[in-house]
Amino acid sequence: PRIRCRAEFLELCAELVAELGISHCYISRPEDDEEPPAVTGEHCLLGVDVSWQAINGGASGAYRVNSFVKGDVWDPIGGGPLARAGVGLAEGAYIIALNRIRVSQDVLLEKMLSGFGSNEVLLTFVP
Repeated sequence: PRIRCRAEFLELCAELVAELGISHCYISRPEDDEEPPAVTGEHCLLGVDVSWQAINGGASGAYRVNSFVKGDVWDPIGGGPLARAGVGLAEGAYIIALNRIRVSQDVLLEKMLSGFGSNEVLLTFVP
């Protein structure tokens, strides 16, 4: 797979450390000097770049889909699942819930997806 941003590079490094079987070893950004992330379990990735958008200036909001991880056509694992044909999600859409749980600015999508691995998730969005 191609690496297009710092977050994807950190994900690759984390996977490499996991493959080595080293316990108590963490990868973090230079600005993250606090304790390791609280995301546990087998990770589930949607393959999208999102940003938080507040609704009406309040505490509620949604994650806006900025772009998709397309991957290579020949590699079904390397591409993002939301970029596949027939999903119906487009750039500019708003993700409002994951598995019927409303998204929040305080809880990242990655944390909401922790422990799901390769299982299906229910995604609620507004085009």
